[in-house]
Amino acid sequence: MMPISVVFAALLVFAAVPPSTANSTTGNATDGNATNGNSTNATQGGSSSGTGNTTRTTVITGSMTLKVDNPDEFCANQSALDAFKSSVANLSDVLDVAWMTAECRVSGKDRRLDGGSGRRRRSEGKVVISYTIRVPAGAATTAADTIKSAITDTDQADMKKRLKEALVDRGFEVLEVTAISEPEVTMETADGAAVDTAKPSCTASMAAAIITLGVASMWLQF
Repeated sequence: MMPISVVFAALLVFAAVPPSTANSTTGNATDGNATNGNSTNATQGGSSSGTGNTTRTTVITGSMTLKVDNPDEFCANQSALDAFKSSVANLSDVLDVAWMTAECRVSGKDRRLDGGSGRRRRSEGKVVISYTIRVPAGAATTAADTIKSAITDTDQADMKKRLKEALVDRGFEVLEVTAISEPEVTMETADGAAVDTAKPSCTASMAAAIITLGVASMWLQF
């Protein structure tokens, strides 16, 4: 009869093996290495491809709130949005402006006197620009982290300066950058479906199994 201590030791060793490495020899991708023809799933860089699994793309999303002259015209002007995308892309050497899309909406506006004349009024207000960055296959594995850090580390004053320079020849003026959201990094499949990248935990179920088998082995010794 196998001693109880041996049974518990074996179970504890098994429980200590991370779920991500438990199936590394059965054809699933582990820690970025593919086995038996299945694809690698990049969690922080570009997308992955292979013959066994669906291609996954790293997606970075966020938004910035700007106070501008003529917010309606700003949001309707593709040239203004292109200037915004170029300004964001210039924050990081690994970010290609071609990876970006952007949408603009007016969040509020008011009107003020122009030049003290008391006659002509012009509108100014806030716009929210939401951007999406899709990191393509072949990009550096650290690209998403690098891009996210570059955006996070940029303060509102610096972003305002960059946008003013980019828009100076396009007829718009950024009066203020009032908010820069924290970028979010997710994964999606080729058809645009979101991927749940949370790693499953077996701690609770393994603990229950250890207790059950321990009680059973004690019963068999009597």
